[in-house]
Amino acid sequence: MMEDHLKVSVDTILEQYSSAPLPVPVPAINLSTLGDAQGTFVQWPTCWVKFTSEVMSNKSSKGKKKLDIHKKPTIQRSLVSEKVLLSLTRDCKWLHSMIASRSSDDPIAITLDASMFHYESDDSHALLTIEDISQFLSGAMINISIIQIFVIAMQDYLQGLDTFAQLGWMCPESISSTACESNPEDVKVYIHRAITESQNADIDILVAPYYENHHWVLLVIWISRGMIFVVFRNTCAHGSEKVNKIIWKQMKCAKQTGGLECGYYMMRFMYDLSRSINEGQDLEQVYTSTLRDEAFSMAEIHEIRDRWAMYVCDNLL
Repeated sequence: MMEDHLKVSVDTILEQYSSAPLPVPVPAINLSTLGDAQGTFVQWPTCWVKFTSEVMSNKSSKGKKKLDIHKKPTIQRSLVSEKVLLSLTRDCKWLHSMIASRSSDDPIAITLDASMFHYESDDSHALLTIEDISQFLSGAMINISIIQIFVIAMQDYLQGLDTFAQLGWMCPESISSTACESNPEDVKVYIHRAITESQNADIDILVAPYYENHHWVLLVIWISRGMIFVVFRNTCAHGSEKVNKIIWKQMKCAKQTGGLECGYYMMRFMYDLSRSINEGQDLEQVYTSTLRDEAFSMAEIHEIRDRWAMYVCDNLL
């Protein structure tokens, strides 16, 4: 977001102003006038904004920063191809606009709460890069930082509901196949700590996004039942169906149609799980009541992408 600007939704335009130029045009998607921007978001100078509930005063405007109407409009760059940009939803276009107008390409630092992700002591941190966001907007394979942010967004979503159904979360980086291969004992200690801390907090369900062989898998651990639900697994085997009294349940679920959507599918599974648990269903009900073979619709995927995009815009930028 540019300094001294606000995010404004352009809903209704008086006909005589439809050809008025935007203060921050977006030529990559042909947004140069108010008429072009109707139905989407734009960046608008703060000094041009008046809220309907605002009490107007006749106080002197002395000292207030004035907008230089002769200043050349800021032209935004594009992070994705024109074809991709035109295909984005309104919320994803807004994310693109916010990122494209940043004065710096420095990564965005994300704090990963130690208590939420069951780290041993201090909070950890992740970095969200311009490349990460470009890949997300393009629908490419998404990396761990995207998933970490979505987990935080899901926790915020649950906490904002009237009846807060608690889920526990594992950090995907701490249990990835790379971590398992390089430091298997550390991973075992981490999983044990996550389960123990969840039990102490009366949390019975742990959600574990797992990345292996360029594929995202969702593991949902039902602690009191000793069950692990495997959602969206690829052809890689997880081992014995019963190890150390753990019952593995491979769940029937929507199948992706391409090779890059697995991250978005897993995000959709996490969102559906969060909603269902909050509605009072137990874990087996959640997965037996939502069995499907067909792929998710584009609307279902767009809903998830929009949730991620708006969380980043509202909380990280």
